[in-house]
Amino acid sequence: MPSSQVAGGGHVGFHKDMEPLRRAWRDILLTDIVIESAACGTLRGYSAVGGTGPMPALIVLQEIFGVNAFIRGVVDRLAGEGFGVIAPDLFWRQEAGVALDPAASDAYPKAMALMNGLDVDLAIVDIATTIAWARKQEWCNGKVGMIGYCLGGKLAFLSASRCSIDAAVSYYGTGIHMLGDDFAPLKAPLLLQIAESDQLCPPEAQAAIKAAAQDNRFVELLSYPGTGHAFARPGAPTYSQADATHADAKALEFIRSALAN
Repeated sequence: MPSSQVAGGGHVGFHKDMEPLRRAWRDILLTDIVIESAACGTLRGYSAVGGTGPMPALIVLQEIFGVNAFIRGVVDRLAGEGFGVIAPDLFWRQEAGVALDPAASDAYPKAMALMNGLDVDLAIVDIATTIAWARKQEWCNGKVGMIGYCLGGKLAFLSASRCSIDAAVSYYGTGIHMLGDDFAPLKAPLLLQIAESDQLCPPEAQAAIKAAAQDNRFVELLSYPGTGHAFARPGAPTYSQADATHADAKALEFIRSALAN
C-alpha cells in the first residue's frame, strides 16, 4: 500500500471501429476527434463522453507509446465514471496517430525517439488548445481535470503550473525533479503518484520532488513502496494490480473532490 504526504472549436467524426462499442455502451459516445486551431493546426485525439452532460472534462495524457490501446482504455474507463474524456495526440507534429504496443520489439526505440523529439513547449500549447476545446463542448460544465502517465505525468504537472485547469494527477511522471521552478506557480490541486522503485526516478530524484513540493498547499504526494515505473499499465513487467487499483481509486477520488469545488 502507498504512503502519503500532503504538502502545505473542433470537428468530431466517428472512428469506423467505434460504432459497435457505441451501441453496446449506449450512453457513452466514443469518437476520434479533430481539433482545428490557429495555435496548433490540426490536432487529433480520442474521446469518450459519458452521457449528455453537463459534466466535467478530463484530459488524459499519453505515455511515450502514444494514444494506444492502454490510453484509449483509460479514456473509456473514465467516461464510464461520468466524465467527458479526451486524449490528444501529442506526437502529431512528428508523426500522427502513434499507437505503439509496448510489448513489440521495436516499440521502445521508436517511442524514445519520439519522446526525445517532442518540443515540450509546443506540447503545452497543444494541451492548452485541448482544454479550451473541451470547455466549449455542450456536455462540459466548465471544469477540466487532467491525468497523465510517464511522459504524460510530467506534462500533467507542467499543465497544472502553466495552463488553466482545475486539477491534475501525475502517475510516475518523468523528469519532474528537474522542474523545481514550476512548483511555485502551481494554480491547481496536483496529486503526484510516485513509484518508489522507479528506475527513471531514483531516490535522489524523489527526494528533490518532495523538497520542492514541501509546504506547497496545492500538492499531495502518494508513494508506492516496491513498485516500478508503469506499475499501473496492465502487461508491463512492473504492473501491480493491487497498486494500480489503489492509484486509480485515489486519482478518481482526488479529481472528483477538486472538480466539485
